Amino acid sequence: NRSKSSESIRPSAKFDRNKADDPFAKKKLTNFAYVYKCGRIPCRINHGSVSHKLQWDIEPCNLDYDPLLLQMAEGLAECQHPYVFIASRGFKELLEAKGSHEKATPLTKKLVFILRQSLKSRNPDVFARALDGLQLLSTCVGPALDSHLSALLVQVNRKSLFKGLETKINETIEILAENGGDRAVKIIKTKVPTFSMC
Repeated sequence: NRSKSSESIRPSAKFDRNKADDPFAKKKLTNFAYVYKCGRIPCRINHGSVSHKLQWDIEPCNLDYDPLLLQMAEGLAECQHPYVFIASRGFKELLEAKGSHEKATPLTKKLVFILRQSLKSRNPDVFARALDGLQLLSTCVGPALDSHLSALLVQVNRKSLFKGLETKINETIEILAENGGDRAVKIIKTKVPTFSMC
């Protein structure tokens, strides 16, 4: 029998800290959970002894991003396993895949709307995942985010509410500035007067 101490240091345990979804519970599903259970998310978790990874039915570079990328973005607000891992990793891998810039840029406005909903969350885990998602989106689409910065920064710069996430918040703002260029820096300084590039 495994001891509690050995189980607590199991390498993949960090992926299981989110409450698992009960497939038999009668409840209203979130949009992401519904789409996933219907088999419309073309990937699944490959459970490893050390870490989990996604196994795609089709390589991300060959997928249509509309509506898949939008669905992954919605999944960043999930709080249950396996949805948290699938949405977070799926969003990342789609935005880092070959050809992602051309596919994601036309969806920027819709993605910003979805991410703003998660950034409004009072759940620190959801807020942190939304920041990670915004960083990835900024790196992918660059200046295409500039026209949305004013609205985004209202939610991003919530340091007083999320103690302990100040570093991630600052990092996100810096990434938005780096990827957005001079226009982004000007917009950021109007919303965050203390901002300065490191």
